[in-house]
Amino acid sequence: MACWGWGWHSETAIHVLRLLAAGIFDKFPDLKIIIGHMGEMLPIMWARSARAFSPGAGGENQRTLADTFQQQVYITTSGFFTQPPLQIALDTFGIDNIMLSVDYPFSTNQMGVDFLNEIQLPQDQIEKIAYKNADKILAFNELAL
Repeated sequence: MACWGWGWHSETAIHVLRLLAAGIFDKFPDLKIIIGHMGEMLPIMWARSARAFSPGAGGENQRTLADTFQQQVYITTSGFFTQPPLQIALDTFGIDNIMLSVDYPFSTNQMGVDFLNEIQLPQDQIEKIAYKNADKILAFNELAL
């Protein structure tokens, strides 16, 4: 249970929510984190979590889940290579916060390539997922200079 099949995802989601509730994202507004697996269950629990962790609901966070995540949390595909998880990730995190990742050894590079070729999105959005978001977030272009 506590492995890559389930536990990792739920534990990571809980840790991210703890960072939010503790006000860490507000205390460190330049902090950016990247989590995998299409958001580690957070997109599925989004509406419920947004209510439970709203400002003033007992935590120290000053901003909503949506505002905080849009500004400071990024996700990778990490082996989730079908359209339904991508769609809910797009709906919750937005196109600018999603990056491609293959999750080796649990998924292959070819699975990631096939996914990119099958995504039902405009080409400019596929490019954001494939490499442009990572370039922006991780400043790859600046490192090359």
